[in-house]
Amino acid sequence: MRAWESIPSGITISNGTNSATVTLAGPPVLNTVQDLLNAINHSGTNVQAQINAAGNGINLVNPLSGTALRIGENGGNTADQLGIRSFNANTSLAGFNNAAGVSAIAGILPGPKGQITISRTDGTQFSIQADGISTSSQLIAAD
Repeated sequence: MRAWESIPSGITISNGTNSATVTLAGPPVLNTVQDLLNAINHSGTNVQAQINAAGNGINLVNPLSGTALRIGENGGNTADQLGIRSFNANTSLAGFNNAAGVSAIAGILPGPKGQITISRTDGTQFSIQADGISTSSQLIAAD
C-alpha cells in the first residue's frame, strides 16, 4: 500500500454548479501525474487539466465562460502542494466577492471595518472584529 492510499486526501473542484472530489486513494488509485490529469479531466466539472508549458506544474483551465472555478482541499493539503488551491492563508481579501473585495475605510484603516459574521457548514455562526484586516491569514487569526 502506498502512503497516500490510507489518507482520504485529494482535491475538490467546483466550477459553476458542477463539483467533484478527486481523491488520490481512488477508486481508481492514482499512481501517476497522468492518472491525476485524467481524473480531473473526467470529473464532470468541465475543467481541463494539463502540464504547464515549463513542464514543472499543472494548469487547470476553465473553458466555461461566466463560471467561477474553485479548487480546494479534501482532507489534506494536496491542492496546496500542487500549487492549484484557490484560497489559502495568503489570499488577499481584495479577491473576495468575485474580486470586488472587502471595502476599506477610506483614509483611515486598510481593510474592512466592523464585524464579519462567519457561518460554518453546520449552520453555527460567530463574529469577529475586522478593523484593519487585509489578508485571509489575519482574518483566520482574528478571534
